[in-house]
Amino acid sequence: MDPESIEKYTAMAKQLNIPQGELINFIRDQLKEDREARRLQHEQEKKEKLEEDERILKHKREEEERIEKRRRDEERLKEEKRVADEERSHRYQLEAEKQKMEAEKLRVEEEARKEQLRVDEEARKERMLMEERKLKAEEDERNRQFQLEEIRIKENARSQQQQHHVAACQVVEEECEDEWNERT
Repeated sequence: MDPESIEKYTAMAKQLNIPQGELINFIRDQLKEDREARRLQHEQEKKEKLEEDERILKHKREEEERIEKRRRDEERLKEEKRVADEERSHRYQLEAEKQKMEAEKLRVEEEARKEQLRVDEEARKERMLMEERKLKAEEDERNRQFQLEEIRIKENARSQQQQHHVAACQVVEEECEDEWNERT
């Protein structure tokens, strides 16, 4: 109760002829009620401030949690991206190695094919050379046989000619002898 209110109540008490003790008790009760009301109001304000602080703190915690969650999500996304990039890089590296190995395999196969073609060509040339030699040898053998046959035929002819000559000579000799014998 403020001093103005006390003066006001004191003036009313005099007008109404209320004893001063009752007035003091009334004022004391009013002061107690005022103090109690202020105390309750102060507690209420304190409670409201505490609730407001808790709300602010809760909101701040929620905001910090959202920020932390966002940070964790960003870190998780960064990590997932890093892992995905590493996996993609690894896949590209494996694919590059696979292509390199495939190219090397194709190169080796091509070299082997060329080598096989070279070997086959050499074998074919060797076979052809052997076939030519064989044919030449057969031809030479035929020619030799032919020459031998010619020689044999000439020998036979010469032999027959000699035999004819010898026979003719013998005939001539016999005739000469017969003629000589007839003369003698």
